[in-house]
Amino acid sequence: MPRELTDEFISAWRFLNQLSVGIEPDLGFYLSILREIADEHDGKTISMLENPVLDAYTAISRHETFASNELFLVPENSRFVVTEGGMWTGTSSCVWNGPSVMRLKIVLSDSQRYLDDQTLKHFFRNTLEVQDADWKDIVMELTDLAEKGFSNVDQKSDHLGIASRFYSYFEQFHSNELDWNKVRENFEVANLVYNSTERQWYPISKCLWSSTVKIPGKVTLSSDYPHLEDFFVKRLQVEKADFKTLVRELKSLAGNADYVLEIKEIVRAISLMMSEKGSLQDLKGLDILPVNSPHSKQTQLWNTGQSFAIIDRLKLGRGFKNAQPQAASLLDFELEDFKLLQPFIQAMNLEDRCLSRLSKEESKATGKTLHEGLTKGFQDRAYHLLCCAVNFDSPKAKKDHNSLYELLLNSEVHISETITSYISITQGGQQIRFESGKCNAHVEQNGTKLHIVVPRADRNREISYLKDLPRRLHSFFGIGESAEAIMIHLLNSSVYLLDDLLDDAGILGVPDIVRRSRTPDVDSRAENITNNLGRSEANHGHSTPPKMHKMPDYTETRSAHHHEPRIVPKYEPIRDQISPSPRDLRESSTINTTARSHSITSHSSSSSEALSRTDSIVSERQSATPYEDSEEELAFSEISTQMTYDDILRKVILTARSSSHHGIATRGSFRTSGTEPPSDFDSQLISSEDFRVLDLPFGSHSRAPLSLSDIGAAGELFVFEVLKGMQIPDFDINNWQSRIRHLVKSRPEYSRMKNWTDKETSDIVYEDIKKQLTNYLLAHGYLGENLWEDAEEGPRYFLEVKTTLQGCDHPFYVSKGQYALMEESKMVQYVPAKQIYVICRVFNLGKEDMGMRIYVDPWSMKQDEELKFTETNYRR
Repeated sequence: MPRELTDEFISAWRFLNQLSVGIEPDLGFYLSILREIADEHDGKTISMLENPVLDAYTAISRHETFASNELFLVPENSRFVVTEGGMWTGTSSCVWNGPSVMRLKIVLSDSQRYLDDQTLKHFFRNTLEVQDADWKDIVMELTDLAEKGFSNVDQKSDHLGIASRFYSYFEQFHSNELDWNKVRENFEVANLVYNSTERQWYPISKCLWSSTVKIPGKVTLSSDYPHLEDFFVKRLQVEKADFKTLVRELKSLAGNADYVLEIKEIVRAISLMMSEKGSLQDLKGLDILPVNSPHSKQTQLWNTGQSFAIIDRLKLGRGFKNAQPQAASLLDFELEDFKLLQPFIQAMNLEDRCLSRLSKEESKATGKTLHEGLTKGFQDRAYHLLCCAVNFDSPKAKKDHNSLYELLLNSEVHISETITSYISITQGGQQIRFESGKCNAHVEQNGTKLHIVVPRADRNREISYLKDLPRRLHSFFGIGESAEAIMIHLLNSSVYLLDDLLDDAGILGVPDIVRRSRTPDVDSRAENITNNLGRSEANHGHSTPPKMHKMPDYTETRSAHHHEPRIVPKYEPIRDQISPSPRDLRESSTINTTARSHSITSHSSSSSEALSRTDSIVSERQSATPYEDSEEELAFSEISTQMTYDDILRKVILTARSSSHHGIATRGSFRTSGTEPPSDFDSQLISSEDFRVLDLPFGSHSRAPLSLSDIGAAGELFVFEVLKGMQIPDFDINNWQSRIRHLVKSRPEYSRMKNWTDKETSDIVYEDIKKQLTNYLLAHGYLGENLWEDAEEGPRYFLEVKTTLQGCDHPFYVSKGQYALMEESKMVQYVPAKQIYVICRVFNLGKEDMGMRIYVDPWSMKQDEELKFTETNYRR
C-alpha cells in the first residue's frame, strides 16, 4: 500500500465495508483493538501489553467518552494485580486520587506513567471524568476492613499503618458539619476505629484519645495515632479522659466488683484533677468506694452511707486491720495513698472518716506511785491550765470555773512502769478495739481529783511532757488540737514565765477566779526549773534559780495529719553556773529536726553543655530522736523504717505515677542546693568499691535484708512506670526484658506478668520507630543536634537500670557485658545512631526524695571525662 492514502485510492477499497472491514480509524476501531487485546492477553506480560494499550488510550482521548466496559488495565504496581496477564476494570471501580491501600477501588494515580503523561491524565480526569475518592469511599473501605479483616498479604505490623492512611486521608476533606455527622454515625455504627493493642475495631463511644489510667471497656488512641489528634478529637469528637469523663466512667462502674483495681486507679486520677470541693456530690449514693470488710474475703464496693474508716495513720491502720475479735472496715487505700487522695476525700466530705478523727484512746496504768515533786509542779500550773481551757471553750469549764480549778489544784501526778493504751472506733454500733502497747501518759478524773500517770523512766517521762501529756489534757478538756502548742509551753517552762506565755498567746485570765498559789521556797523554785521537762530530781544546791543562757526557741510547723499548726519547741540546754555533763547535754536535746536541701532548677545554656558530675538531689537529716521506747505517729515522709518490700514497690509505683515524675527531667536540671565543694565520689559516678550497704536490712532490723535483685527489680519498676506514663507508642510490658522483673509480681497490677525467659541484653529495650522518645530526649537536651529528622525511624534504646538505697553520687557496678554493649552503642558525631545506650540511675529507693538521673551514651561521657570508670574484681 502507498505511504500516503489519497481519496482516489481509498474509494477503490470501499467495497470492504460490505465485508464489515473498517476504513476510518474511529472510536470503534480503537475500541476493537482494546477488546482484541483484552480478549487475547493470555501468555503476555503486563509490560508487553502496556505500550499498545496506552497508545490506544491516547487515540481514544481524542474521541467521545466510551461506555464503562472493563477496558482499564490495572497498573503494574497495584496491590490488585495477581496474575501475569494483568487485571481489567471499568470506570466505576476507579478513582484518580485516594489512599494507596484502597482495595475496593483502583487508585489510577498510583501508576507513575498515568501520573506523568499529561495526555493520559487529561483523558482519565476530564474525558472519562474519573473522580478522587470521597469520604463515602473511605467509609466503605474501612467498613470492608472491619467486617472482613485485613488481607493475608498484609503483615500484622502494617495493620496500624493501613488504618492510619485511611484516617489521614480525611484531613483533606472540607466537608460541612452535616457530612461529618454522617461520618461519625458510620464510625459509631460500623465500629471503624482500629486499636493496635487489642487488634480490634471499636465504635467512637468506646474510645478515649488519652488517659492516665486504664478504664474498662475503653481504648486510648493517642499512642497509635499521635499525628491525628485533630481528626479524632475535633472531627470524630473522641473524648479525652478529663475530670468529667473520669467521673462519668466511675459512675458506670458503680457496684461492679470485678473492676476494683480499675476503680482505684480512676479515683486516684480524679483526685489529682480535683479543683473545687463538692464537685463529686453525684457520687455519694453510688457504690464506688473499695472497702475491705471483715465480713468478706473480697474487696467490696460501698457508698458513703455505709460505715467504714480511712487510714491516715500507719499505727492506727495496722491496729484496726488486725483488731480482735473483729477487724474494722477500711477503705482499700494504703497510707501513702492518703495524701494523694485528700482532694477526693474532701470533695466527698469524708474527712470525718479518717482514723485519726474517729479513734478514741483509753489508757490504763498499773503499779503507780505518787510523785510529790511532779504533783507540786503540776498544781503550780493549775490556774494557767484553767485559763487555757476557758479560752478554748472547754465543755468542762462552761458551767463552773471554780469546780474545774479545784480539780486541777487537787491533781496528783503518779509515776508507773506500765501504762497501756487502747484505741477504739465504733462501726455499725459495735466497738472495735486494739491494744496499741505502751504509752507515756494516762489522765483520769477520780471524784474531785485529777489523776495523772507518767512513765517512771526519765527519758520516757520527758517525751510524755513534750507530746503525750499535752494531748491527753486537751482531750480531757475537750478542746481542739490548736491548744496543744500552748499546753506544751505551760508544762515545760518555768512557772515564772507562764503569765508571759499566756499573754503572748492571746489567752486572757479568768476574772471570777481567786488565784491561789504557794510561794516557792528555795528548793521548790529550783524544782520549777529542773522539772520543767518532767524530770524528778530537784536541784537543791542553789539559793537562787539557776541562770538560763537562752530560752526555748519556737518554730511553727504543720503536721501532715493536722489542720492546725503545731508549735514544736527546739530546746537549748538549760544551764546553771556549773558546767553540765555530756549526759545532761544529750538529754536536753529533746526534739529531732529535719533539714532538707531543696532542688534548684539550673537549665543548661545549650543542649551540648556537659552534664555536671555534682548534679544530684541531696537530703540531709539530723540525728533522730534518741527515745527507743517511743512510737512516733509517722507522717508520710517518715514511714520508711516501717516498710516491707511490698510497701517499697507500692511507693515506687505511686511516685512514678505522680504528676511531678511524669517524663524525664531536663538535662542538668538537678543541682545540690548546698555550697559544699564536690565530694570525692562526684568524679567517680561509676565504680564498684563498696556494696556492703546494700546488704543491710531496709528499715526494721527484725526484717530479712533486701537482696541486690530486690533492689534492682524495684528500680526497674520505677523506670518502667515513668516511661509508661510518657505514653510513648508501642511501649508495654514486653519492653521490660529483665530476668528479675518477676520479683515485683506481689503488686496486683503485675500479678499476671510472665517471667522473662528470653535472652537479656538490657533491662528495658525499646524500638523508637515513631521517634517520639528521641524527640523527647532532644527537647530536654540529651542528644544535641537532631540527626534523625530525615530518618524513617528512630534508634533502638538499651536502658540499663542501676538502683541504690543511697544518694545519686554513690558508685555502682557495670558488668563486662554491659560495658561492651555500651562501647558498641557509642554515638558518632554527625551520624544518626541506630542504637543508643542509656543508664538510668535510680537513687534513694523508697524514700521521699527518690529520683532518677539518666546518662545517655555513657561511653561518650567517659571519653569526655564526665564519667569515670574504675576496674574492679567485684563479681555479682
